[in-house]
Amino acid sequence: MGGRGARLAWATRALLAVQIALHVLSTAAGITLTALHRSGTEGGVWNDVGVGLWWAVRLEMLATAVVFFAWLHDAVRATHERLPGALDVKPGSAVIVWFVPLANLFAPYDVIRRLDAANGGAPTSLILAWWVAFWARALVNAAAGALGGHPSIAARVGYGVVSLGTSALAAWLCARVIWRIERLQAGHGRSIEELARVFS
Repeated sequence: MGGRGARLAWATRALLAVQIALHVLSTAAGITLTALHRSGTEGGVWNDVGVGLWWAVRLEMLATAVVFFAWLHDAVRATHERLPGALDVKPGSAVIVWFVPLANLFAPYDVIRRLDAANGGAPTSLILAWWVAFWARALVNAAAGALGGHPSIAARVGYGVVSLGTSALAAWLCARVIWRIERLQAGHGRSIEELARVFS
């Protein structure tokens, strides 16, 4: 992949790291608010902090998704250019499958797996582990409503730990997958000048 692809890969990994940090702060704020409410104390400034972090997390996740899809589109395009016939997925289709109901349960994983294989990647459990963690995070977040409006501190802490753990694991594995594919693509069709531009 050229310099643009490398920059997109770096940006996606950086945003994933920011996502984990924001999730830590959001979890801490949520536990603090729960403790205050259970003790009969008004949240005060913590309410504002919680709302601000809620928006920050969601806006950051949106930014991460946009940059990730830009990287994925570029990675597939670069594979077609440098390894004609190695991959039967088009750049646009690689992104669209994420938004097709039911198909998005498996198709995005299949796209990433085939992209990895097309670039010479040996069979690995890394991609499957990432996809399982991705959906585990989604299921944990969807279960947040089960806590109710005023959960106990133990329930809030337990949920926070599980949510933070699955989110951090999914983000870390995603960064590893991107790094792996980027390294594989660095070995195909790059001139010395291209490599110099990427790492300069």
